[in-house]
Amino acid sequence: MRLVNFLVCDDIRNEIGNNHSVMGIYDDSINFAVPIANKGVWPKGNRLGIYIKAKFDSTEEKVRIKKFEVDSILNSNSKKIAEGNIDMGVKTETSGFNLAIVFSQFIFEAAGILRLRIRLLDDSGNEVQVYNSPEDIKIGETIM
Repeated sequence: MRLVNFLVCDDIRNEIGNNHSVMGIYDDSINFAVPIANKGVWPKGNRLGIYIKAKFDSTEEKVRIKKFEVDSILNSNSKKIAEGNIDMGVKTETSGFNLAIVFSQFIFEAAGILRLRIRLLDDSGNEVQVYNSPEDIKIGETIM
């Protein structure tokens, strides 16, 4: 299986025709604009989207992968933030999957380095594949 996209953004919208619009893609940092009185006050909340697109290399992979888990790793502290099923249904032409997750209020516990990870699992919960976000994201503050 190969990872095609792993995007971190502000929002993901479902469009007509089963398309997605990805808004406000983050590169390598998320900065909170805060007044000086709130500098260093954590946690902070913000809308956050994660868009993942993967392609299967074989029919075996397509049949085997049934579930996913998404973890956030902030300053080496790991926390499961999403989980669910990946249902390929009866479509034999399906060559991969898109996963669009939006948190209306994602809580950032502290400043530091954030990495996101998706774990693809079989029916029994055994790990089949793991992908990390391609870049570390620096979580910080800017005085407004």
